[in-house]
Amino acid sequence: MKKKGLLASFLMYSFIVLAQPRMEILILRDTFSIDGYQLNENRFKNRSIWISNKSISTMSEKEMSKLPVRSLAEALQFVAGVSILQRSPGGTQADLSIDGGTFDQSLVLINGIKSNDVQTGHHQLNLPFPMIAVKQVEVYKGAQTRMFGPGALTGAVNFVVSPQQDGLKLHVYAGSNFKRDTIDQSSYMNQGVQASYGFKSKKMNHLIATAFESGTGYRYNTAFNRNQWLYASDYTINPNHKIEFLLGFNYNQFGANAFYVPPIRPDTFSREANAQETVQTLFSSLQSFHKINKWKLNPRLSFRKNNDDYIFIRQKPSVFRNLHITQTTQLELHASKKNRFGELGLGVEGRMDDINSTNLGQRNRNNIGLYAEQLFKIGRKVEMSPGIYTNYNSDFGFKIFPSFDAHYLVSQRLKIYTHSGTSMRNPTYTDWYYRGPSNDGNPLLLPEQSFQTELGIKTFQKKWNVNAYGFYRNVDQLISWVRPNNMSRYRPENILRAQTLGTHISIKTQEVILSPKWSLSYLGAYTFLNTTLLMPLIGETKYEDNSLRHQWINSLNVNVKSKVFLSLNYRFIEHLNATQYGLLDTRIAFKHKDVTCYLDVNNLLDVQFTQVNSIPLPGTWFTFGLKYKY
Repeated sequence: MKKKGLLASFLMYSFIVLAQPRMEILILRDTFSIDGYQLNENRFKNRSIWISNKSISTMSEKEMSKLPVRSLAEALQFVAGVSILQRSPGGTQADLSIDGGTFDQSLVLINGIKSNDVQTGHHQLNLPFPMIAVKQVEVYKGAQTRMFGPGALTGAVNFVVSPQQDGLKLHVYAGSNFKRDTIDQSSYMNQGVQASYGFKSKKMNHLIATAFESGTGYRYNTAFNRNQWLYASDYTINPNHKIEFLLGFNYNQFGANAFYVPPIRPDTFSREANAQETVQTLFSSLQSFHKINKWKLNPRLSFRKNNDDYIFIRQKPSVFRNLHITQTTQLELHASKKNRFGELGLGVEGRMDDINSTNLGQRNRNNIGLYAEQLFKIGRKVEMSPGIYTNYNSDFGFKIFPSFDAHYLVSQRLKIYTHSGTSMRNPTYTDWYYRGPSNDGNPLLLPEQSFQTELGIKTFQKKWNVNAYGFYRNVDQLISWVRPNNMSRYRPENILRAQTLGTHISIKTQEVILSPKWSLSYLGAYTFLNTTLLMPLIGETKYEDNSLRHQWINSLNVNVKSKVFLSLNYRFIEHLNATQYGLLDTRIAFKHKDVTCYLDVNNLLDVQFTQVNSIPLPGTWFTFGLKYKY
């Protein structure tokens, strides 16, 4: 299987390169933006991927619309270095990790504002808005605490939701594997509708979006019901002052067959055969942008509330039930000012976390952080940016996290860059206090701390670009759920150390015109990760052996007369525990005026595979959809 994946990648790559013999070179300027991408880094804003000295992957609304997916969790599976481990597909529940980290070591942001849950990283991708509302996804790899604060130990994902989207968009779809439940003989079928409407007045933009999705799942007790609502707006007072507001809500209820307890019979039942979980997430933010006396100011206020209700046997809730309610209030101020050296960035943030749980108790935690960084421009070829983040946490006291990045322009289209930094993530309350049928928390856990350094090259041409980098990461006090043997209970411990060596290379083309009728684009990426766990304990771990070792991603998109579209997407994945599989997903679409109809076939080769707890994921799945844009 691995050889077939390598051969497919090589053939696609060769075809793309040979198809463009008359490529032109475009003069690069500091304001040059690749594909219109403008990054949303804190303090140093509106920088392009080319200028940034970090390993960054981006995905635009247009690129996501070509993929055979309907949720953001599914779309992230096609980002190199990102691992999405699903217990059930379609965004029902998925764990996010970056470059071999755990699902608790990456940070999720909404318009640059942190949206992590203090209970557990399993709620990372319970997003309070539908995919149809997202304009851009940014994946920042490496130690990013200096940029975004605690939690970004291996990286961060930022979802950009902009109210500046005019008109109506509608997306209706339904899918099935054409199989029946072995218990009640009901057909497995899932369906959904997503819609958004953007409108504007003289100084304001508004966006309303919603999604309703439901289905019987794909095996016993995997039915789900998910609703999402969003309102976003901005108000431009004048060219120097602007206000943005966002309010989103997500209701997600699903059957949790074998989600947290390994199955007894992988095809049908587990000890959680009749379990049900309901997650409700509310997120609101208010931020503004100001230019005052050469300073750029960005104050922010946000609030997030999450309710997680897990019932072991839905017919008898009294047997075992967990109800967790978390609330987070954040206040931030980011500022920058150009000076004779380059640009100065400063910031301060305060965060209050509260939890009221039937299992974890009633607790709170406060966090205060200070940012400082200076961007130095040395001539026209060298740029350096040292910085520091100082953190005070009410549970762990003061800690300091320095970092440094730089680049050298070899030419107008080729640069060498490096980034080194330290980072952290605090234990969640599940790590500390959870107690269940097969797990015990550990209130003596210490925060994880990491050091990561990387070296890479970027080249952006008119029709294609390449990014390649290698990195070394050392995580001290890694929090891992371990047990001595399969008769024992899992308990989180601070493993002495985890070391990761990684390499990544990707090539991405813009649309290549082959003839007046044909055009195509291609993305190919390979990631290799070698992680070594230095454990003082003898036993097995619960999550770390699911991290990536090899990942190949290949996407080929073909357009015919701008009316017929074909997308071929092949992914080969091998985990640290030697589990490996290759998945082929396709989409064929037909466009007529403002209407597009498509047929998706996911897992076309009907591969049998698992990602978490030996939970079987779907074989071949067919989805028919209609899109309308006015």
